[in-house]
Amino acid sequence: MNVSLHDRIGASSSAHAGAKLASKAREILYLFLPFLPTTRLIRQQGWPADTPVGLYHHAQQTDRLLFVSQTAQRAGLYPGLSVADARTHCVSAQFHAVEPDKDRACLLALAQWCRRYTPLAGIDECGLWLDLTGASHLFGGYEAVQTDIITKLSDAGLDVSSAVAPTYGAAWALAHYHDAAPSGVIAPIRRAALSDYLSSLPVAALRLSAADEAILMQTGLRTIGDIFALRRAALSVRLTANFLLRVDQLLGDVAEPLQPVKERQPVYVAQHWAEPLAGLEGLTQMVTDLLAELSDKLMKKEQVARWFEIGWQRVDGSCARLHYHLSRPSNELALLIRLCADAAEKIDAEFGLSCSWIQAYGLTDAVSITALLGTDTQTAQAEKADQLLDILAAKLGPDRVQRLVPQESWQAEQRERRTTLAQAIDKHSPHLDWQVPSPAQMLAPRPVRLLDPPEPIQAVALLPDNPPVMVRWRQHSWQVRRATGPERIGPSWWQIDTHKTRSRDYYRIETNEGARLWIYREGLPERGEDSAWYLHGFFA
Repeated sequence: MNVSLHDRIGASSSAHAGAKLASKAREILYLFLPFLPTTRLIRQQGWPADTPVGLYHHAQQTDRLLFVSQTAQRAGLYPGLSVADARTHCVSAQFHAVEPDKDRACLLALAQWCRRYTPLAGIDECGLWLDLTGASHLFGGYEAVQTDIITKLSDAGLDVSSAVAPTYGAAWALAHYHDAAPSGVIAPIRRAALSDYLSSLPVAALRLSAADEAILMQTGLRTIGDIFALRRAALSVRLTANFLLRVDQLLGDVAEPLQPVKERQPVYVAQHWAEPLAGLEGLTQMVTDLLAELSDKLMKKEQVARWFEIGWQRVDGSCARLHYHLSRPSNELALLIRLCADAAEKIDAEFGLSCSWIQAYGLTDAVSITALLGTDTQTAQAEKADQLLDILAAKLGPDRVQRLVPQESWQAEQRERRTTLAQAIDKHSPHLDWQVPSPAQMLAPRPVRLLDPPEPIQAVALLPDNPPVMVRWRQHSWQVRRATGPERIGPSWWQIDTHKTRSRDYYRIETNEGARLWIYREGLPERGEDSAWYLHGFFA
C-alpha cells in the first residue's frame, strides 16, 4: 500500500514547506545548564568546587536525587537514585533538598543578563532560550552570539550545552541530547535537512509525557527517525494529542508560544510637602529619606538598579532632575548616600520645593551573577573598583571619567580607545569586556609607558636590518648595551593602502645607563622601503 507524503510524520504537508520554513526561519538559541542547581548551592555554601553534591525531592515514597554535580556524577550518582543508595555509593557527598525558587531566581537573573543580546529571552525548567531573530546581526551573527555566551558562562564556571535551530523544540532537543562540541550545535534551517539532523536523537528529545514515552519504548520506537518513518494515523490511535503537537513543534509546522522575561519597570518613590521645602539641611534630609525609601523598596522586590534620577518640582511649577549612574547594579543604601553626597548642593530650590522623587531604572534581580559564578575575591575587588568609579563620576561628572575599551588591532597605539564612563554604562555591550589571553596567546613584554604618538629618533645600525647600536631622542643620546628582537607587527589589511601603515620591526633595547626602551623601525629594508626609527615606550 502506498503512503502519501502528508501521511508520514516526518514529511512536509506541502512541496514548498522547506522553502517556506527557510524564508521565515527563526534563530532560537537554547542554553542547557544541567549543573546550575548544584553549582549555585556549592557557591552559596562555600564548599570546594569539586564537592560531590546531590539535590533530592520526595518521589515514589522516598527521597530521590533530582540533580547531581559533575563530581557526584563521576562517582556513580545519577538523578532518580534514592538518597539512601546514594550515601552508600559516595560517602563524602553532600545532600540537600531542592530549592526550586532559588534555582528559578538564578535562571531569571541569567535571562535578564541575556537581554543584552535580544529582548526575547526566557527560561524553562533547566535552561535559557533566546530568540535571536532580527537581532543577531548586531553581534556578528548567531554563531558569534552563541560563542560569546558560551565563553562567558564557561569562564564563570558554568557547564553549558547549547544549540541554535529554527524552532524551540529542535534547539531544546539538540542541546539536551546531541553530542555537541564545546562550541555548540548549529542545526540546518530547511525542514528536510532538519528532519534528517534530528533523526538519530532519542524519543525523549520530543519532550513527551511519561505515558507517551513508555508506549513508544514498548513498541520498539527508540529514535525520532523511527517515528518520522511511520504514518501519523498509526500513532495517533494509541498516543495523546500532545505527541503529534510536539512533533509538529519540533519541525516548525506548528508555532510554539514562548514567554520571554519582562524588563523591570522603574521603581518610584516620592515626597510631597504642604509647606515649601528649602535650605541645605532640609534638602539633605530629603535626599537621604528618599534614598532610604528607594533602597528599602528595591530590597523588598529583591532588585538592584543600574541608574536613577533625583527630580523635584518647585512651587512655581518648574521641574529639574539629576542623574546618577552605577557601574554595577546595587540597592545598598550606604553606596547610594555616598554617591549622592553633593545632590542637595546641586538642587536649586529657589522659593522652595513642592515635591521631589527618585526613580530607579535598569532593574535586574538582586541575585548577583558575578557573586554566583565568580569567586568572592574577584567579586569584592570588582565591586570596590566600580564604587570608586561611580563616586568619581558623581563628583567630577560622568563625561570626565573615562575607561579604556579594547580594539581589534595589533598596533599598540590602536589596541584601545577611550570612552566616558557614561557611554560604557549606557551601551551594556559585551564587546566592552577585556579578553584576557591565555599564556600561549601572550605577546612579548610591553612597556609600562607608551608615547602617543610615537616620537621619531635618530638611530645608528651596523647593517640596514640590524638593531641599532646608538639612539638619540630629544637631548638624550644612548649607547645600546643589548637588544632583543625584532618583533614584526604589520598593519591591518584594510589599512594597507593608506598612509603610515607600513610594517614595523620592534626591538627591546637596554642602554649603558640602564634605560630600557621600546623602539621600532618602520619600513622594511629587504623590500627596498625607506625606513625610519621611532621611540614608542619605556619599560620599568
